[in-house]
Amino acid sequence: MSSIAPSARLGWRLLPAVIAAAVAVIAASLLIGALRDHPILHRSESGPAVGADVATAALWHTDSFPVGASGHLSKKERVRFDVQKERVRVTVRDLSDALALDPGRMPDAVERLVTKAAAPALLKAAPSMPKDATEITAIKRTGRIGLQAPRFAAAAAEVNVIMQASFEGRIVKWRNHFDLWLERADGEWRVIAFDLDRTQLR
Repeated sequence: MSSIAPSARLGWRLLPAVIAAAVAVIAASLLIGALRDHPILHRSESGPAVGADVATAALWHTDSFPVGASGHLSKKERVRFDVQKERVRVTVRDLSDALALDPGRMPDAVERLVTKAAAPALLKAAPSMPKDATEITAIKRTGRIGLQAPRFAAAAAEVNVIMQASFEGRIVKWRNHFDLWLERADGEWRVIAFDLDRTQLR
């Protein structure tokens, strides 16, 4: 289970509609402040830090959208968006791969990609690999990222990583779902809050 400030959870539930309509800001200053003041806490089961085979993992498919702009982006805004969306993608994918595929890489990833305020909770929250599972890999990796326009200094990402492994002679699948809130400061994108979930698939 995880806990989150009510305003933040409500904001995330509205995010798909915000992205689709591109009429609201996903990460206003009040939301950023609330998320920073209330980092998510999430418990995970203990287990061995066994990494998946990243080399055989499915390719990433990530869509990025500017949100909150009143109209079409200007040429200068489009250039800024194109630059920042790639930087956010790198951060989101790097952290998501550490969370889903390689728990042993989590300390380094968290130090580089997560704020100091949120880092301890994320290290505690990071899900472990299923015990005794073998032939672990990611069969699907997708993400949707909304960047606040026109400053492009805040973003929110919804990530799904579908995993597959062999367990006691049978194939098992599960979905890692990550909601990540990010902020750009001093030219660096870092995660300031998160919500993690794992669901076994049939």
